[in-house]
This record gives sequence, C-alpha cells and structure tokens, in this order.
Amino acid sequence: MNIREILFRVFQQAQYKIKKIDASKPINKPKWGLSSFPMFKIPKLLPVGNETLDIFEHIIDYSKSVNWHLDLSSRKTFAKKYCFDIDIRTDKNGSAKYVWEVNRMLFLPRLAINYSNQVKDSDLELFMSHIKSWKAENPYLIGVNWYSNIEINIRLINWAISWVILDGGKLMSTNPKFNKFVNEEWLPLIFQHCKFSATFPSLFTSANNHLIAEHAGLFVANCIWNFPESKKWIEKSKKGLEREIQNQHTSEGVNREQAAVYIQFITDFFLISYVFGLKSNNNFSKNYLDKLVLIFEYIHAILDVKGNVPKYGDEDNGRLTLLNTNQHDLNFDSILISAAIITKNPKFKLQRLKIDNKNLIFFGENEAKEFDSLEFKNETSSSFFENSGHFIFKKALGKSEIYLHFNAAPLGYLSIAAHGHSDALSLICHLDGYPFLIDSGTYKYHTEKNWRSYFISTSAHNTITINKENQAINGGPLLWTKHYALKILKSEISDNFEEVEASHNGYIDKFQLEHIRNVKFDKLKNIFEIKDTLTNTYTKSKNVEVLMPWHFHPACSIEKSNEGSWIISRPETNRKIILTLDSSLNVKKLYGDTNPIFGWYSKAFYKKEPCTTIKTDNYFLINDKIEIKSVIEII
Repeated sequence: MNIREILFRVFQQAQYKIKKIDASKPINKPKWGLSSFPMFKIPKLLPVGNETLDIFEHIIDYSKSVNWHLDLSSRKTFAKKYCFDIDIRTDKNGSAKYVWEVNRMLFLPRLAINYSNQVKDSDLELFMSHIKSWKAENPYLIGVNWYSNIEINIRLINWAISWVILDGGKLMSTNPKFNKFVNEEWLPLIFQHCKFSATFPSLFTSANNHLIAEHAGLFVANCIWNFPESKKWIEKSKKGLEREIQNQHTSEGVNREQAAVYIQFITDFFLISYVFGLKSNNNFSKNYLDKLVLIFEYIHAILDVKGNVPKYGDEDNGRLTLLNTNQHDLNFDSILISAAIITKNPKFKLQRLKIDNKNLIFFGENEAKEFDSLEFKNETSSSFFENSGHFIFKKALGKSEIYLHFNAAPLGYLSIAAHGHSDALSLICHLDGYPFLIDSGTYKYHTEKNWRSYFISTSAHNTITINKENQAINGGPLLWTKHYALKILKSEISDNFEEVEASHNGYIDKFQLEHIRNVKFDKLKNIFEIKDTLTNTYTKSKNVEVLMPWHFHPACSIEKSNEGSWIISRPETNRKIILTLDSSLNVKKLYGDTNPIFGWYSKAFYKKEPCTTIKTDNYFLINDKIEIKSVIEII
C-alpha cells in the first residue's frame, strides 16, 4: 500500500469506530417520491419454478421463513453485533460467503415474477414478509449482513428489479397493504442501504468489482426512488460507473481482474445501470456505451459453441440476478441477447439464443420482437486480443468446434490481483463445446488454506512450473505480493496457420529463467504445436526441476496409445485429443492425490472432485536454454 492508502485505511478504521454509535439508532422515515422512471408494460414472463434456490451445495426453501445469519454449510450462526467487529477471515463463525449468498435476496425477483404472472396474494405476502423479517433481524450496522458494501448494493439492485416487475408505484395505488409496507418498512430500509453504500466506499487496492457494485446499486436505486440526496447520489455513482468501466477494462473490452466467470457478474452491473439510466433519463456517455459494446464483443469471442467460457481465474458462483428459468445458467447468453437488442447487430444473435425473462423485464415486449426478427448470423473464427493477452483459437463447422484459449494476460487487477491465478501461458481446450484441457478452478477463498493455495498455484494450470514455485508470489487467499510481466512476441492469423508466442518473467528473479511459449495451430491438419523455451538469463549453468502438467476434465478418459502418445476422449462427442509429449520428460498419470494435492477440479465454488492429470517433469541442467515440444492433435 502506498502512503495515501495507508492514510485512508487509518481513516477507515476510525470511521468504523465513530459510526458504531449509529448502530441500531433509529433512522427517521425518509422523505421520498418516485422518479420519472417510466413503467413499461411487462409481458407475461416465463415461470421460474418452485420456491427453492441453490446456495452452493445446499438448498434454501424461500417459501418458509429464513434465518438471515445462518451459514447453511457449517450450521454456525453469526452474532448480531456491530458489523465491523465481526471476524469473517476465519471459519470461527462459519462462512460469511454462505450467509451473504442467501442475503443477496436473489429469490425476491422470482417471487415478484410469480406474482406478476399469477397475481396470487400469497406470493406478495411472502415477498413482503421476507423484507420485514430481514429488517427486523438486521438493524442498521448490526450483523454480518452489513459488513460488506457489495452485498448491500446487490440487495438494492434486486429490490429495484422487483419493483419494476411488480410495477410498484401502480401497486401502491391499488393495494393499501402494499402501500403501508412500502412507506413503513421498505423505504426506510432502502434509504439505509443507500446511505451505507455512499458512506463506506471500496477504494485503492479494494476498488475492484466491489466499487463497481457500489456505484451500480446506488445509481439503480435512485433511478427509481427519489430521496433528498438522490440527485447527489446519482451524479456521484454515474460518474463512478463512467470511470470504472474504463479503468477496469482494457482497450479491447477485457476485464482486468482476469477471472472469466466474473465477467458476466461485472458486466451485469454496467448493463443494468445502462438500462435504468435509459429509462430514467440519466443517460450514459457514448464512451460508456462504446466500452460496453467492446465487452459484448469479448464475451461473444470467448464463448465456445455451447456457450461455455474458459474458466481462468476465480469463480464463486457470483450472480447479480437470477431472473430466468434455469438458475444455473452462466448468464453469458443472456448478456449477448441484451447486446443484440442494444446494438441491433445480428452478430450477437447466436442460433441457440431465445429471449429470456431478464431481457423481457429490461427491454419489454417490443424490443423482444425486434430481437426475434434479427437475422441469425454464425460468425465463428479465432479472436486474438493481443493488447489484453487473451488468444482464442477457433475452428468451427456448425456444432462441431475446436477451441483453445491461450492465456498471456497479466496476473490480475490492482496491486493485490485478488481474483487472479498464477497461470501465465496456460492452455484450455474445448471440443464441440465440451471441456477437455481445463483450468483446475477455485473451490474456496478464506477457509482450507492448503486447498486455496493449490487451486491458485501455477502447478494447477496447464503451463510450466519451476522448482515447485509459483510464477507470482502469494501473500494470502486474495493477495499477490509480486506479479509477473508478460510480453507478446508474435501474433499472426492466416488462412491455414495461426500462431502466438509470448513470455513471462515470473522466474527471472528467482531462478534467472525466462519462459517463452509458442502455440501454432495448423488449421488444415487440426494440430496445435506447443514449444516451450526456458532461457537462462544468467552466465552460469543451473540445475532446475521442470513440471508441465496436463489437467483434464473429470468426464475425460485418458489412455496411452501404442506409439507412446495419450488419447483423451469424452462420451458426449466423437472428437478426441492425441497428446504427444516431449521424450525428455518423465510421464505419470495422477488422479486426486492429496499428499501433495494434485489432480483436482472445482467445477463451482465449494465443490471439488478428482480429475486425471498427466504429470510430466524432469531435472534439466540449463546452460543457454532448453526446448520442450508437445503436440495436441484433434481427431
């Protein structure tokens, strides 16, 4: 931290102590009114199923009362005390992440959808009872649900969306009970959330997706509900969103946190803010929209033929909304539907896309009809984001696709790079929309330190590890204290060949070795040639251990061929990989080892399972340099 951040952190701690006197102190009923937000007609929405929601590996039944402080996993309950005195960094009180996931209230808009479709009083009663219960159990600044500003703002956005679905202003005029609930229960709580959002911003090294959420929540809420402070809050949050959409994305629209699944989460904050701005005459600038379209372009490029992303970096199931019938979809397709509606560009209308609840709510029936009328275009080709360090090799014909992602991007965003993994020059490969070569995933953040260390490590990725050391230096679960730098040395696309070469310096200070990886795709033969070069930057020769693992999806079968290569297949497709390894390496097939941890896959937060890893390693005496060659042939 620099001196300015140190001073801010000192001020922040003092602020926490001073604000403690506000805890549980009643806040006067705010003056409020409705903004000029035009309530467009919401068409009949697709049903969202029964009243349950998956919370990681558990299920919450929101047709019943909710314990707002319970960790469903450990069954521990957080104390109802001043929020900033609560320990969330250990598992002493349970997992705050579990508690927060429930308290985001992603189920409330689903109740609103049920009411909008069926107009059953019981759905509205349940909707109101959850908010009343939350307010009673979470007095201002009391309890873990006031600890994190991002959680406050995710609730605000889901409340605002619920208001739109319910047509809250009209419902107040026709339903006295709802009118009383809004005035006496909901509006004071909304005001408290806005006040918190504006008072406790995430700045400096914590100014990543949290800061985006804080601006978005404050902006969206005040586009609907008009408080005396609303004009000031809208100006502040809108300015912040304009700034952060530029700061937190490259010139090519790639999110700098280097966490692929986070992209849909972060994009939703900017997208939903843009929509609410349009509807309330708080329009964003052309620069904002231009960058949003670049983000759409990147999302369009990184999805495979089935809509999967290469899961580089952290993944914690983060979703801003759950408005569609399938609560497990990754939201990327929904964003592309929004992209097609906003830009009128048929490029974004992929064949698999059908209008969904989220876009019906935000854009209405007329825009949905325009989306349906767009002519489908199948534009599938490789996309090299050279300035951002992400290279997507694609060869597709209909539903058949060869897909490889080459990661030559920075470690992450800001000095702590919280959600990045030490995965420079790693590879991920999908065939026909099914993952074969994988990023190992995330699993957990703060608990089970040894597992967190493994999943973010270099050896958990398809790249080279030297002497069992990470390319970057880790200082904690969400902290990297020393980053690596990358260089793009070659980037070429032609009719028959595509090639990228890049290097990183993560091992230069430790071992005086530079790692260069060249990936060449022969599109006629469906062959990737990978050449790894370790160059000695020191005058004296050295003996080092080189590890180059190949991590495969748990659904893959891996068999050794007569020629010494490895054949990798999945039951869902006839496509196979033939992996040929350098003869200088020792080869061993591992599966779910625990001492040390090796050969594991996390398909989602809090979940892990064994997977097969082909471990290739050896000791090399390096004078000038060594070269290691591998071949991935797709048949």
